Amino acid sequence: GASRARAVEVRVLRGQASPWSRMRRAHAPPAAMRPRRASRRSPWPSIAFVAFAAIFASRGAAASADDDGGSSSIPVSLATRDAVATRADTYTYTSVAMPDDDHYIHRFEPRASAKVVHHMLLFGCKGDASPTLRTREGGMFSENSGGGQPRGAVCAGSDPEPFIFGWGKDAPDLHLPDGIGFRVGGDFGFKTLVLETHYLEKFAPNLSTNGTLAHDANEDPMSGVTVHLRPGVPRRFMSVLAYAQGFVLPPKERRTEVKTVCAYTDSAPLSAYAFRVHTHALGVEVFLEKAVAGSGFENKRSTDTRREKDRAKPFHPKPIKLASRDPQLPQLFEVVASGENGTEKEGSTSFAIAPGDALRVTCVFDTSNRTSVTRAGWGHGDEMCNLYLMVHAEEPRYASCTGSASGGGGRSKFDFESRVGQTKTTPVAASATGAFVVPPPQLDALSGRRDRAFDSDLNVTDSSWPVSVGQVSGVAFEPDGRHVWVFHRGSRVWRGGSFDENFSITETKPIAEHTIARICLTTGRIVKKFGANEHYMPHGLTLAPNGDVWVTDVGAHVVIRYDARDGSRLATFGSNENVLRKRLAPTRRAIGDFSANADPSGFCAPTDVAVAQDGSFWVSDGYCNDRVARFDANGAFVDEWGAARGANDASRESAVNAKKNANDASKRGFDVPHSIALDFRRARLLVADRERARVTEHALDGTMLESHDFKEHGYVYHVATLSAEDDGMSGFYALTWSRGDSKFSSGSSSGVRLLAAWDDGGAGSKKTRRYARWDLPFAKVPHAIDVVGGGVGGTRAWGRGVSLFVTETGDRDAGDASLHRVWLGEQFDARSDTVAPARGWTYEAEPALYDEAAEAAEASPAATPPRASEANPERRKKKMTPETAPSPVLATSPGVVGRLVRTVV
Repeated sequence: GASRARAVEVRVLRGQASPWSRMRRAHAPPAAMRPRRASRRSPWPSIAFVAFAAIFASRGAAASADDDGGSSSIPVSLATRDAVATRADTYTYTSVAMPDDDHYIHRFEPRASAKVVHHMLLFGCKGDASPTLRTREGGMFSENSGGGQPRGAVCAGSDPEPFIFGWGKDAPDLHLPDGIGFRVGGDFGFKTLVLETHYLEKFAPNLSTNGTLAHDANEDPMSGVTVHLRPGVPRRFMSVLAYAQGFVLPPKERRTEVKTVCAYTDSAPLSAYAFRVHTHALGVEVFLEKAVAGSGFENKRSTDTRREKDRAKPFHPKPIKLASRDPQLPQLFEVVASGENGTEKEGSTSFAIAPGDALRVTCVFDTSNRTSVTRAGWGHGDEMCNLYLMVHAEEPRYASCTGSASGGGGRSKFDFESRVGQTKTTPVAASATGAFVVPPPQLDALSGRRDRAFDSDLNVTDSSWPVSVGQVSGVAFEPDGRHVWVFHRGSRVWRGGSFDENFSITETKPIAEHTIARICLTTGRIVKKFGANEHYMPHGLTLAPNGDVWVTDVGAHVVIRYDARDGSRLATFGSNENVLRKRLAPTRRAIGDFSANADPSGFCAPTDVAVAQDGSFWVSDGYCNDRVARFDANGAFVDEWGAARGANDASRESAVNAKKNANDASKRGFDVPHSIALDFRRARLLVADRERARVTEHALDGTMLESHDFKEHGYVYHVATLSAEDDGMSGFYALTWSRGDSKFSSGSSSGVRLLAAWDDGGAGSKKTRRYARWDLPFAKVPHAIDVVGGGVGGTRAWGRGVSLFVTETGDRDAGDASLHRVWLGEQFDARSDTVAPARGWTYEAEPALYDEAAEAAEASPAATPPRASEANPERRKKKMTPETAPSPVLATSPGVVGRLVRTVV
């Protein structure tokens, strides 16, 4: 440790290795390009050059002069004598053992010259370096002079070999953000680091005089990297996503591309920090892109002439370019964000990677001066296509992507290194998975004490979520599972007379309370709120991929986009500000005016919104128009589908016509599309067609792909998707409610059910899909759900499972709950399974809000008395049924906290 002087042996080994074992095939060129060698050929000499690097550190000792850290920073050098390169394309290896206790790397300091060294790569091993490492001379699998030799393992045994750092073309130092770094030492960090050094040519002393690690004229020139360590465990862990691909380039081409695409399917969102690209002499550009809602990477854009002519407008989004660099520039890790909060760095753009995101790397080459094909290989006359993305998260996420050489939109995924003590998951058994109600956080248990401030806090109690929250109509987890957003109605209640015959709300004033709240799931406290005097009847809430909060207001007939950071309104769709304040009638008539004069961009009681990465969005315009409306990233109307145009579509869905109409959503129609969600992995839209008791799946242009009939269970109120596959529970989840209707014969005592359609990490086909369902007896008037993977939000220790929130729009004055947290898993113990705070988190860093009493005093003294509607009573009864009247069956349903509620398989 840092308390005593210590010498660390640095071994310079004659060896070679792949970035890690799972990428060997991708790094290995096709068999046709590998030279044949006779079996009697003698092996290369096994000669080890040994050097020593001393680490001198003690309490109070100053850091090295070239270190930017405090006295606790420890420099560790890995270097190779340049004289080892006796031939061109020589690869050598240096390994060093890490300290016994926890440390993390916070800085990389390369010491090499591009005149001598082509590149250096640094790997981490959970155990020792491989004892079979050998220097490779003349390249690896190269057709250059010398034949080349195969790669071996970097680490001993079958341990994974994550890539940590790379250098090329005189790249400078890299400093990591404060409190974020690569974990080494201790029980869970890397035990050994291994440095690969690729020398361009045979050693020439006159070229090794600048930028080496030689300390005086009597020492041999050396090249390598110094890593700077700090003691302890970092607040967030840095990892690397690595791209590699085997390929063959044609000659005489001014521009030829190699593409590699993979989908990110882990539950933890990643924050990008820096990226590095690598090619050899022919590389012109390397760039990273993200697909929009899983679309845009297809090799060929399929065209259905009949469908395009008849109705649908194709959705062919342009991929979002995240990072780009000329590989002939210094091959440094270019920083894209300055730290954890995603603050943009001047001249670059920060970005995050969420479950379901598809990422593609494209390498552009110029082969116009080549007369024969150029193959992927390790000699500098060959080519490479690599991108390394440095990311950080609450846990390490090392992964590789070898993808598809075509770069198409297939199901290629990142290959993750297994976490410590974790094995590959098998398909979850529905019969062994229960639905457990998770109690709100107990503040005394979290803090170890009971403060008076906690006793008088109106924001939270020991037995419920924030008491100031009214009927909760919308809910959304943040990707990291640490917070949840709710859209609620404050003191307003949806009653029988809340809307008139024209679907105009009868309340003339907006809700005085803040209607949008962000709740910390570690404490149960509201930590941010806004939306006061903005809304009339809140309904749906969605978090966009960029973090913006989108909501639908069925009373104001609008969709609103807010900046989550300060609550400022960024855009209003369906009406402008003046119309919103002066006239609350729908901009599309309630009877469904689809004439040429009707405004297709207006809404009538829109229920929900789904938002893609580029800002394109889809609205379920549900209570009046029975349609889905599509808009581009600028908010311009593009298309619509699903609306019934005069006749009852249900009568046309006979067995004879079902197949004929399968691809025409306008013929099938909706009956109150109550919720809409994007499946980013599969480029699909899912719609909760409430009154028809089904979930429909659509292509992004609206084409009907599949319908899931849930008539056995009840009306479908909400649908949510889960892209994370690490718990084996990816797919979609639906919330159903029978409303006491006798036509549903599910046998459920509660009338409320949660349904899951798991796809086992597949493409969601019928062959891979499995269904499960759970009764929810605690829910009386269910409305919305959201789901997040069990690997985030401080719940990993709970075991295998996923987290959900279920909202209700019941009678708060009568004591009905409006928010429930549910754990779908194999087990749960409310006494021990609590949310683990993020590393470094403190109460002081995230204070709660205490002005709920003042806010309540400013609210309207009394709501407008309900009045019955006299016009079109049948349609009103069907479409705008108040959301506060539970069925008699549900009125006596018991609440269950921290205990298993009924599981039905």
